[in-house]
Amino acid sequence: MKIGSALARMLKDYKVKHVFGVPGVQTLALYEGIYDLQPEITHIGMRDERNASFAADAYAKFTGKVGVCDATVGPGAINLPPGIGESYNSSVPVLAIIADIPTTWQTRDEYGNASQGFDQIPLFKSITKWQAKVDIPENLPKVVRHAFRIATSERPGPVLIDIPHDVFDTDYEFKEEDLYVEEEFSRYPPLRVAPDPSKISEAVKLLSEAERPVIVAGGGVHISQAYEELRELAEYLVIPVATTITGKGSIPETHPLSLGLLGLNGRGHANKLVSEADLVFFIGCKTGQFATFNWTLGKDARIIHMDVDAKEMGRNFRTDVKIPCDVKLGLKMLNEALKEKVKKRELENSPVIERIRKAYQEWWSVVEEKVNSNATPMKPQRLIKEIGEFMGEDDIFVSDAAYQAGWSACYLTLKKYGRRYITNRGLAGIGYGLPAAIGVKVAAQDRHVIGISGDGSFGYTIGDMETCARYNLPITMIIFNNQCFGWIKWAQKLFYCDKCISVDFVETDFVKLAESFGWKGMRVERPDEVKDAMKEARESGKPTLIDAKIEFMESPVIPYMEEAKRKGIC
Repeated sequence: MKIGSALARMLKDYKVKHVFGVPGVQTLALYEGIYDLQPEITHIGMRDERNASFAADAYAKFTGKVGVCDATVGPGAINLPPGIGESYNSSVPVLAIIADIPTTWQTRDEYGNASQGFDQIPLFKSITKWQAKVDIPENLPKVVRHAFRIATSERPGPVLIDIPHDVFDTDYEFKEEDLYVEEEFSRYPPLRVAPDPSKISEAVKLLSEAERPVIVAGGGVHISQAYEELRELAEYLVIPVATTITGKGSIPETHPLSLGLLGLNGRGHANKLVSEADLVFFIGCKTGQFATFNWTLGKDARIIHMDVDAKEMGRNFRTDVKIPCDVKLGLKMLNEALKEKVKKRELENSPVIERIRKAYQEWWSVVEEKVNSNATPMKPQRLIKEIGEFMGEDDIFVSDAAYQAGWSACYLTLKKYGRRYITNRGLAGIGYGLPAAIGVKVAAQDRHVIGISGDGSFGYTIGDMETCARYNLPITMIIFNNQCFGWIKWAQKLFYCDKCISVDFVETDFVKLAESFGWKGMRVERPDEVKDAMKEARESGKPTLIDAKIEFMESPVIPYMEEAKRKGIC
């Protein structure tokens, strides 16, 4: 059995259904192995390794399984870091498999004499949890097992396996027992870790005494799938719940206790109630810059922090109670302890609900005009409103980073809990939208996948429109078209006195572009056209691109603008 075939078999046994990548001569042994195991495992051939890593990241976010991507030696491997870095900062388990030059070439002038060769592993050390090179064939099984173990354990993240060309192609006689897998590490979390009971007791005391507590739910709620436990806690003590961007969907955003998105892109009433809280309970949250208004929201409150990664607790805020554990298990124990010691509070007619309603109305009075605007070109807020009203409860929304992510995260309302909003807040690199939609659609063939991307972002990944056509992936991609890098142009206008350079584009006919790739192409210019176009896209059974003309306007990060105005900048 070639090493490539042994690796393919182990991936299959780890329940890997799809591998995303771009073929190269040095990885063909892996491709042969996958070919022989179809349809139990298949390969999705992308048009760019960066896009393969984005697709694997989105696949893992949606499924809870390990996403797998591959790249050949040198220029192939060097294209992977944008997606791998995203997975690392977003705590997503991805296995990156890269080829290397033959072992017999690696001693010649430190790689320099070998075509495409360079010392690859150091490139990935700062963006992966673990890296390994398979120098000898017999090491492959234990390296693969350790890779899956590390990727899914504790705080999940990406890992890297580097396999030289000659090792990939080696025939090696494995014993059947050599190729066993540990199935519990095929998804996350594999093994749940319980909290210290004394910390649960401390949390119960603080929660029961707080007059204005607020929960901030992050991506860890999705990782642990702690949805019911979070809802139960919020309803038992009648605590409002705000979410980070990666935590969006932790609780239905139609729930009376939901505040929606928190932070620099967030809803005003969420920021208001968190700033007024006397206790903030961070759950599965890194307390990052965007979510906490540059590390200011919640700083004057007492703080409880529950997360699988103890290193995150106290990093940005003085924390009263630190609870390192699996979030689902921790909340379950907390709920049980509360029921023993604290009386359930009445949800209906609660003054908390009235506070939320009043704060929401104050925020809505500020944004309502733009959300309901009939202006053309369309305002982004109105476009998101139209998309949200069309979406079904089980549809999946995929957002590229930058301009459109701020609008969608704030104004899109998710009616059910779960990871139905996929975006890249780890590194927030643009170009994520299309390949991420591919990764999600491959995993969810029976679900409608709606992706959004700016025209600037979409330019990064146009080649993979062909991938959608080749694999018959009927996604709907909506282009927020303002003929510029919107966020950067806004910053140039505001902070650099309107000195705009390298941000504006010539007009592109996206309809013709779509049709040239075998997609359906449409253009919408008015709000009342959006839903009909989306309905036509859904019913077409083809990948569809909707070119939506939007107004260039202020950034979703409105607080930056207000701060700039206060300081008299430009």
